[in-house]
Formats: sequence, structure tokens, C-alpha cells
Amino acid sequence: EETIMACAEIIAAQKLPYHPNILNMFEHHYDSFTGQVTFIFELMDMSLHDYLKTKRR
Repeated sequence: EETIMACAEIIAAQKLPYHPNILNMFEHHYDSFTGQVTFIFELMDMSLHDYLKTKRR
């Protein structure tokens, strides 16, 4: 868990000030068995895929 706290993405997300166009990271989880990190962000009104499709139009 200590090395995960040194992860550049976690450090950057924790330092970001509030901005309406940036999702806030609520927490993160590290699975020591698989070595995977999961980031928990605030809920969007739509999926990122759907959002990107609307911007291409």
C-alpha cells in the first residue's frame, strides 16, 4: 500500500483543485494479489464513451 501511495496518478489526482471539468477521485484500492489498482471517481451523467461520441458530432 505504501508504494501505491507513491503512484504518480494518485499524487496528481489528490493535488488537483476543484474544477467543473475534472472528475474528483474519491478513493483508490490496491489488490495485492493481482497487483491492480482501481480508481474510484465521482459519477458522470453519462459514460465517457457516450460523452466522446457527442463531442464528435
